[in-house]
Amino acid sequence: MATTYLVVENGTGLPNSNTYVDLGYANSYNTRRGNSAWFALDVNQQELALMNAALALDTRYGTMYKGLLMTQAQAMLFPRTAFVSSTGRQINQGAIPDILRNAQCEFAVMWVNQINLFDDPNRATAGMKQLSSEVDVVKESTTWFAPKGSATYAQGQIMLLPLLNVMTNMATAVRG
Repeated sequence: MATTYLVVENGTGLPNSNTYVDLGYANSYNTRRGNSAWFALDVNQQELALMNAALALDTRYGTMYKGLLMTQAQAMLFPRTAFVSSTGRQINQGAIPDILRNAQCEFAVMWVNQINLFDDPNRATAGMKQLSSEVDVVKESTTWFAPKGSATYAQGQIMLLPLLNVMTNMATAVRG
């Protein structure tokens, strides 16, 4: 029998939670998405994937989450105080939005596929791409952030956008 390591955040701001979703939610999500790699894992591996995914979400995006921590003692960065998402949806205090849960499931599958969830996408120049073009006297240069494996993170990042205050950390364009 598998040991359960998951302590699911229930919206009260638990001081010891380590995931936003339980195995039932993750299994249902991965069934709908056709993520067969998820089901090749045993329960302990699935739980480890979920814990790492939750930690990665909070580490990568937590400083950009809308709202404020609901309590100072909570282990994770959701639940939050009430806020309105960038899509105009009211997120009530204590809610764990489905888009956050879904993003955690996506990140868990990335972890299963051995994608490093803890690369630092905010290093000063790592992953920066630049394209310059010049026509007559007009010169245009565009710089953007495209870390290794950034396409891999796209699904999880796109899901999270309505919960984030700042979207410029996803891609930065500089013209001049």
